[in-house]
Amino acid sequence: MRVYVDTSAFYSVLDADDRHHSDARRTWMDAVRVFHDDVTPVVQMVWVDEPLHRAASSALLTAGQRRLRLVDCLSFVVMRQAGIETVFAMDAHFIEQGFPVLPSLS
Repeated sequence: MRVYVDTSAFYSVLDADDRHHSDARRTWMDAVRVFHDDVTPVVQMVWVDEPLHRAASSALLTAGQRRLRLVDCLSFVVMRQAGIETVFAMDAHFIEQGFPVLPSLS
């Protein structure tokens, strides 16, 4: 299974005062050994180039939502272009876009 990791997940893992810290840490710790041994060597960085930025900007303007950010739209575009369907995130915008989120946000 391929899982997109949003910066909100990293933030929640690292910030003990974050309201999602316990769930994020548990999810992260369950996967830390696998992450180190299996994921790190195969992580693919996606650099934001002009066409990607343009696509994300267009998605942001089309959505017209006040609380949606450019980085959210960039994530959605990257995930859709890469065929990634699941995300590790603490951001409900992914749910609104129809992506399954780990851990499940309630």
